[in-house]
Amino acid sequence: MAELCESQLPKPSVSVCSPVINFSQLKKLYITNPGYPLDDVEDLGEWTDRISNTSDELNAIREIHIIGEKPEAEETQVQISLGRTVSGPMNHALPFEIDETNDTNYEWMRSYQGGSREVLFWAEGESGKIYGGNSGIRASLSVKYVIAREATELDKIIGNLTWRDKQDPERHDSPLADSGSGS
Repeated sequence: MAELCESQLPKPSVSVCSPVINFSQLKKLYITNPGYPLDDVEDLGEWTDRISNTSDELNAIREIHIIGEKPEAEETQVQISLGRTVSGPMNHALPFEIDETNDTNYEWMRSYQGGSREVLFWAEGESGKIYGGNSGIRASLSVKYVIAREATELDKIIGNLTWRDKQDPERHDSPLADSGSGS
């Protein structure tokens, strides 16, 4: 006799008259060294104390303007005994472009080349949401420079953040969304 595994179903929220939607596109990355999470991702004061593109502090958070996305994560499913299926950690990626290719950003990019480098990051979207929670997302960062063939196109820094996790990152309202933060 098959064992019945029951649990309380998660409760969604839908509205015919007032649906809540979020516009796409990631617009900012906040990057710091691993080991320096936030105490409260929704505390504007903590962000403003730590965001600096010039500080030499190890816990400084760098703010980078991007055009980015978070595509669907790749899920691995494994068949186990009794015909059951379990999901392992998903492979996540966040590809992005930086169109501000000044000398400082070019050297910033070069400092991450020569292999992937582990960083802790948060991503902010057009929706006013910030992804990463208090802990941030620990990921490998790779970046490259692209010079287009056409004179009417922009040079770009192309980047990718990759990580493995069983779930998509935590999401919160960004205290920075309307603050015109840092840089």
